[in-house]
Amino acid sequence: MAFTKKIKVLLLIISLPMLFSVQLSFSQSNFKGKVIDAQTGETIAGAKVQLKTYNRVTLTNDSGLFTISIPSLERVILEISMLGYNSITDTFIFSSSHEKTYKLTPSVEDIDAVVITANRMMQPIKNTTVLTQLVPAEQQLRMGNYNITSVLEREIAGLEKANFGYRPKLTYQGLGARYMLFLVDGERMAGEMDGDIDYYRLNMDNIDRIEILRGPASVIYGSNAISGVINLITRKPQSGFEAGSSLRYSKYNETNFNLYAGGARNKISYLSSITTNHTDGYDLTPNEPYSKNQEKYSNYAFNQRFDYNFSKQTSLTIKGNIFYNRIYDGIVDVRAVDHGYAGQSSLVKIEHKQNDSAQMVFSYAIDRFVNYNILINRNDNHSKTASDVLHTLRWMTDRVNSLGHWTGGSEFVYENLFSEKLSIPYVHMYTLIAFLQNDYRISKKISVVSGSRAIYYSTGKYSIVPALSIVLRFEPVILRTSYGQGFRSPTLKEMYYQFDHQGMFYLIGNRNLESERSNYVSTSVELRKNNFSFAANAYYNQLTDMIYHTLVAERTFQYININKARVMGVDWISKWKPLRDLIFSLNMSYINSINLSTDSAMYNVAPFSAAGSITYNLKIKKNWQITLDLSDRYTAARTYEPVGEIIYHDPAFHYWKFTSMLRYKTLSFTLGIDNLFNNVMPYSLGNISPGRRMFIVLSYQIHKY
Repeated sequence: MAFTKKIKVLLLIISLPMLFSVQLSFSQSNFKGKVIDAQTGETIAGAKVQLKTYNRVTLTNDSGLFTISIPSLERVILEISMLGYNSITDTFIFSSSHEKTYKLTPSVEDIDAVVITANRMMQPIKNTTVLTQLVPAEQQLRMGNYNITSVLEREIAGLEKANFGYRPKLTYQGLGARYMLFLVDGERMAGEMDGDIDYYRLNMDNIDRIEILRGPASVIYGSNAISGVINLITRKPQSGFEAGSSLRYSKYNETNFNLYAGGARNKISYLSSITTNHTDGYDLTPNEPYSKNQEKYSNYAFNQRFDYNFSKQTSLTIKGNIFYNRIYDGIVDVRAVDHGYAGQSSLVKIEHKQNDSAQMVFSYAIDRFVNYNILINRNDNHSKTASDVLHTLRWMTDRVNSLGHWTGGSEFVYENLFSEKLSIPYVHMYTLIAFLQNDYRISKKISVVSGSRAIYYSTGKYSIVPALSIVLRFEPVILRTSYGQGFRSPTLKEMYYQFDHQGMFYLIGNRNLESERSNYVSTSVELRKNNFSFAANAYYNQLTDMIYHTLVAERTFQYININKARVMGVDWISKWKPLRDLIFSLNMSYINSINLSTDSAMYNVAPFSAAGSITYNLKIKKNWQITLDLSDRYTAARTYEPVGEIIYHDPAFHYWKFTSMLRYKTLSFTLGIDNLFNNVMPYSLGNISPGRRMFIVLSYQIHKY
């Protein structure tokens, strides 16, 4: 098949870096060190040691020792970090006689952890202008949390998932996914389907961490960043050579498998990974033969990353991804068609650091998403029904001077959409963008952050979006108050749709649609101590010109700027470590969302949700560790948007999960129980679990330093 040939060619091209590695050297010496726990004096294995000047990374071995190559007589910046500890930074002039011991202080949160999402440039999480939550991926994987939406449900109160057919749909801070921006390494994904992207494309295996930004970020990210931004940061090699594999298995042949290999040496690094996921699916309503709670599916993903440091100032990153998913939802006697989805993405990025206070980034990203009808009775022939291609060219600069910390840049975005359901089979649109943000330190304790984004669309329309924040730092307390405008530009689908539902009704687009607008105000307080952290965030969000399909003639609906909405709420995020190895986590969210056009509560929103967990780590001898984790997700009752004359309701429910993990050095074995108390809700959209299920996870890693 032509489709299979394309996949093979792409796999060959993108996997070439796996076939060889290049070693370039320069005058250098080895710097040796040791990392220990500041409270117990025990050595720490697996701590990340990063030479920030040259962007080199290594890990401590089982004895807490590390070796990293450093140019002699150079000023170097060394950062040491580890999950569960505060990061430390050491700046010094290196000579061959250097050898140091570093002490890390245990902490429930790392206040010095570096994040990118708040302004597209690296900064400690304590310095971010908006409340930002960090979720490391490694522990999630070892505990058997392979599904990205399940991880987000566990960690973010106020984010709810529902399942319509075989595709999950999310709401966040009282709004649908179309108002929440999903990014991978800061880049958008193509293929929006009724507001949601294809979450099956997001594999936890290839993720280093997840950064969650609450509130609008339209000045930095543009359209859709109204309720928040979720940025998935992919992994980079951590040692000279590394490889690993993991396997998760559960009932209904639910299987997740990952294999990766890579390494970093001198100026070059590469990382390759392959991921597969499969389930046979299950049906809790056998009397309804044409629908299942979980359809059978199989998907595959291949990821390749290549980094090269031309010098300590300039680096190159090349990334590629191939994805394919087949949903086995065809019924031969009724509809002999399965659904297939394929995606390909690539990124080329050049970073140039002029000095400690100035750097520039140039990048080009392309993301392509394709829908297929798979004809079962025609030798599984793939018939393309839709495709979406997104090109993004970006230039950014980051500078610090006496007038503040400036982040600015420009973007060119081009989107091309094909669909059988459009008035014109192929439609396209381009956007020109310029943005500028300044973080001005009035004093060590007070910062004022202001910015604006200007957008011009090829349709002739334009938008200007401002934002203003004030940050007060009274260590260990941080206060933030912010106002931001957000917007969501109409999609090509909303402008050009022309769908005939077998003569029952028609849904058509509208080329005169205006962008949706929001005004968002929030105030947050954050406290981070070694054994306790919490953050409370109160917000008010008002939206106008919301796009909705409205009856304009007999059996004819059209997208129109008609709705207004108001959402207000409070988020609570907390962790407490009463004992060295015991952690309590509790996140809660209260949401009040009103459709002002109908003066009624908005659909699909649970007014209250909470996510909590108790985690206990027990170290046995030197290399053995046991982790026990009990978690619960509570979702209040909610009502979903009517489908015709049918209205779906979900009662409130709890979803408990227990996990136990035994780890020996880099080998771990996990045994867990999903839906611990066997809460089965056959007609629920929010809880489609088939009941109590056991699962196992085997994971192994190799690191050579």
